[in-house]
Amino acid sequence: MFSKIRASFFTGALVVIPLALTFWVFYFVIDKLNLLLLDPIANILGRWMPAGNIALLVKAAVLLVLLITFALIGFATRIIVLRNVFGFGENILYKVPMVSNIYRTIKEISGAFFVQQKSI
Repeated sequence: MFSKIRASFFTGALVVIPLALTFWVFYFVIDKLNLLLLDPIANILGRWMPAGNIALLVKAAVLLVLLITFALIGFATRIIVLRNVFGFGENILYKVPMVSNIYRTIKEISGAFFVQQKSI
């Protein structure tokens, strides 16, 4: 009975702690960027726009830049991970005796037909 409660507690902690840390880091970065960018941009745009609109505009821009940055980091990470996974799988295929010959042949044929050549 106690072991089930303890296992459930640790499972819940393993779910909640990374989620809470993610939100905390996200809040921290947004807060620091707002402090860093709000005053200089408000001084520049203060002549043409009301202060309330500038603050909202800067906060929205910071959020948008942060979301785009996270998406680009995720995209790059996914490419790197997939390249490593496929490279590992390809190395395994090259080590299997009969499969390696067939795989190399198919790879060379598909490379010859499907790779687009740049014309001069």
